[in-house]
Amino acid sequence: MTMPEFTVDLSRDIVHVKVKPEDRWDPTELVISGAGTTVRLQVTDDDLAEIAETIRTHLERVRYHETPDQQRILNAELDAAIENGVA
Repeated sequence: MTMPEFTVDLSRDIVHVKVKPEDRWDPTELVISGAGTTVRLQVTDDDLAEIAETIRTHLERVRYHETPDQQRILNAELDAAIENGVA
């Protein structure tokens, strides 16, 4: 069965992702929520592994882990300002 393709833009919202393990009645689900939308993908463990590897490969390619954490930088600047009596 072929499903229609669709796009959900979550780039401007907080995204919540979880894996709902299979139970007696339902298969494993990858649940992605944000922007008032929830997408549930029924997947196997092999599917999850492939998704994880694809995401990991993308993040390595864009050097995501080398990008400074902006909140950490802001916190350090605030701490320095407090220590120097500026804030």
